[in-house]
Amino acid sequence: MTRKTTPERLSFFSDGVFAVLITILVLELHPPAQPTLEALLEHWPSWLSYAVSYLFIAIVWANHHYLLHHATEATPRLMWFNFAHLFSVSWLPLSTAWMAVSSSTRRSSSS
Repeated sequence: MTRKTTPERLSFFSDGVFAVLITILVLELHPPAQPTLEALLEHWPSWLSYAVSYLFIAIVWANHHYLLHHATEATPRLMWFNFAHLFSVSWLPLSTAWMAVSSSTRRSSSS
């Protein structure tokens, strides 16, 4: 008799991936060169893109947690769908950095 695989390990692995993604997001934030509020506000595109991306990851994680709570078995199909889902979410740090850079570039080119 074979034992059913529970989705707990899949959930724990996914939680680890989400934690790494959030860590990578925050590593993209850099302090301003000068310790002034004006210098900090010049980096607003980076801070805003970080906040939006963090919120997006939080929403995706909450939905992921809710859905896996209802899974009774970690089938190979569920595992591969989960890997595909995590792959798509793993692009978020790149898109966040791109969003911040393009906001900064557009802002400086319009000045």
